[in-house]
Amino acid sequence: MQIALLSGQLDAAFYDGGLAAIYMKEATTPLHIVVSIPNTDQPAGLGIAKDRPELLKAVNKAAGDIIADGTYAKIYKDTIGGDVPELPGADFKPAR
Repeated sequence: MQIALLSGQLDAAFYDGGLAAIYMKEATTPLHIVVSIPNTDQPAGLGIAKDRPELLKAVNKAAGDIIADGTYAKIYKDTIGGDVPELPGADFKPAR
């Protein structure tokens, strides 16, 4: 979709906010965000098979470590820019 937008095949495209920020930053053609819809109640996640508890434990530890030591915030600021959104804690349980 980004290639079609930049080549003029599309006049507009709808992206997730983080993706839009990256495209805006990297585009050689001027792009403009015309509407920004906040959507902070849907954290991203990674699905792990129920029969892989050790993998789940390792992924949760790695995620917790990079949040705690500031690596996540640095990556977010370097790639997306702006304020780092508030992240759910280790006790977060999805509603579904």
